[in-house]
Amino acid sequence: MGFKCQAFSSPELRKEKKYKTRAQTLKEDVTCMFEEASDSLSKLELIDSLSKLGLSNSFEDEIKEVLDAIGLKDNSLSLQYDLYATSLCFRLLRHYGYDASQDMFLGFGEASTGKFLKSSNINVKGLLELFEASTLGREGETVLTEARLFSIGSLSDFGANSDHKLAKEVFQAMSLPLQRRVEWYNIKKHINAHEKDHTSTNTKLIELAKLNFNLVQASHQEDLKEVSRWWMSLLNKEKLSFSRDRMVESFLYAAGIASEPQHGSLRKWLSKVIKLILIIDDAYDVYGSLEEMECFTNAVERWNPQEVNELPEGIKVCFWTFQNTTEEMAAEIEQQKCWNSVLPYLQKTAELERGDAASSILCHMREANVAEDVAREHIRSLITKAWRNINGQCITSTPFLQEPFKYITNTARTAHFIYQHGDGFGDQDRETRDHVLSNFIEPLALFN
Repeated sequence: MGFKCQAFSSPELRKEKKYKTRAQTLKEDVTCMFEEASDSLSKLELIDSLSKLGLSNSFEDEIKEVLDAIGLKDNSLSLQYDLYATSLCFRLLRHYGYDASQDMFLGFGEASTGKFLKSSNINVKGLLELFEASTLGREGETVLTEARLFSIGSLSDFGANSDHKLAKEVFQAMSLPLQRRVEWYNIKKHINAHEKDHTSTNTKLIELAKLNFNLVQASHQEDLKEVSRWWMSLLNKEKLSFSRDRMVESFLYAAGIASEPQHGSLRKWLSKVIKLILIIDDAYDVYGSLEEMECFTNAVERWNPQEVNELPEGIKVCFWTFQNTTEEMAAEIEQQKCWNSVLPYLQKTAELERGDAASSILCHMREANVAEDVAREHIRSLITKAWRNINGQCITSTPFLQEPFKYITNTARTAHFIYQHGDGFGDQDRETRDHVLSNFIEPLALFN
């Protein structure tokens, strides 16, 4: 059985009004930090902290003003000979959708070959930021490819020679860089890191981050309770006992895509859609016969309930739940967004073409007749190429499309998060449970 979502009670929920008032005061204090920042690098580091602490949505205007000013200076910022500052500048510009040029790094390499040069001025901090910046490269950007190879090669020389904190950061970045991480599921880690780093700690910034996390977590708890009630009502009323109980895991996926409190409807509908996919997947795998599921597929493609009348009760319930949920979703979208005729588009996306997906590594091993380590490296290269394509689409998109591309990118990040260490849906391991507890149930301790 999956996780049970009972009533979540915590002091944070009871004191929500007080917390919101305090958070507003802290936001005004943090806004002043932009004015107090003495130079461009200080402002960039503040933006980086806000992003990692999950606070960038509260300071969009201030962040845009800083990055617009940097963009007008052709990304130069007088940071050419500071690898850390240049890499941070480049990464933040691209992260926020600015078309920063890879030429920002030309001053660190040989003019003839473009290869990066080792220097006594380059330290682990700069190399780590260079590696993170290189992961936002697009297809064909050879300077960023060289930056990636140079930073990986140079960082591999440190290891035991670097202090514990930086060694851990290097390991985490090499395992999964920031660009590929689900931002919201890393907030607690970054808050803890800021608290331990006494050289950069700002109590007001950390307090705001903790308050914000707890407030967002409270909204997630309410969403999770609602979708859990929906699922439990289906289990109690309908013949769906053959399906895996993975409602919380479905919500974990949905919240990774859209964590902001204002997107509660999106989170809930995504959770239901993911759960419906799992129900149908289980019907194919363990419940219906081949002939029965072919009839089910035809019924979905034609959106015709008559075609399931003679099928087993569980398959009929699958169809009716699928149809009712899709129609409810369309009605809510039309009401909230004042759009017309949403249902045909949702019906089109519901057309099924199903088959069991074999392991990509195993497939390549068989097709190319290579060993597992070779196949793994090949798949990694395909993932890197896919991310370059994602980067290219996000950076070159118009401002109107920046928001949709953010959630498309989050979908890729969340898929990696769920499946990085195995099947996050199929295997309810300790890691998945820890993520659920940390992000949805356990609030952060606040300052007295």
